[in-house]
Amino acid sequence: MKSWRRALPLLANWLLIFFLAALPALAAEGAEEDPAASTAGLIFRWLNFILVFGGIGYLIAKHGGAFFRANAKAIAASITEATAAKAEADRELREVETKIARLDKEITDLREAARRNQRLARGQRPVPGTRAGSRTNESNAFVFRVCPQVFGQVK
Repeated sequence: MKSWRRALPLLANWLLIFFLAALPALAAEGAEEDPAASTAGLIFRWLNFILVFGGIGYLIAKHGGAFFRANAKAIAASITEATAAKAEADRELREVETKIARLDKEITDLREAARRNQRLARGQRPVPGTRAGSRTNESNAFVFRVCPQVFGQVK
């Protein structure tokens, strides 16, 4: 409570000083012409423009080159990395396409081997010009029961 009693007269004195200092500026408000509308005001505005934008241009020229070079190096490294990744992906694609192209021949070979093994399991003579299989009768029967979709209808 005592602090308010001391602060209140001090605040009133500061407000009185502020209004007394602003009174001449308020009284002369409409008396003079705006200095910015004069020729000197126009010159100072153009000088301010040149200084501000000249300073900005100087800073861009001084520090911008290094920034953009570093950015360009990062982009070039990313492009090189992406090119290497694309080459690797293309190589893997060619490998898979090669395997797919050989898949029909491999399936045909597997079916022929299954037919040959089945004939051997039944006790038939192998077809002339083919090798005899090395699997036993039990393993042949297991393969034909488990994998009929691979070998199809073997006769």
